[in-house]
Amino acid sequence: MVNTVAQTESNGQVPAREERPARAEVDDESDAVATDPSHPWRHYQIEDGLPPEVEEAIVQDPPPVDEVWTAHTDGAWGTARAGAATIITSPTVRAAAFTARLEFQTTNNMAKYEAILLAL
Repeated sequence: MVNTVAQTESNGQVPAREERPARAEVDDESDAVATDPSHPWRHYQIEDGLPPEVEEAIVQDPPPVDEVWTAHTDGAWGTARAGAATIITSPTVRAAAFTARLEFQTTNNMAKYEAILLAL
């Protein structure tokens, strides 16, 4: 098995790609897959690490709390009908409410998922 967990430095930062230690040793079966040109899985080897653009996004600081939008969602199901509702609040604390009646057979959990989609 390949060790895919990124190691962190003492300050909690992920080291740059070129500073990372070499990939952990793999077991005999993985070595056989990597070295056997006729093995059907040879093209599906997992690389250690993330693409640079993903690493940059992870290391960046999150946006300040006063710039975050929030969405409160709920879905409800009954024997007669189902619905979904969401309230979206902007960073300036302006709220907008949206509701939808679901015109298809659904479960309570599906109604809740529809409410989340309504928020998006």
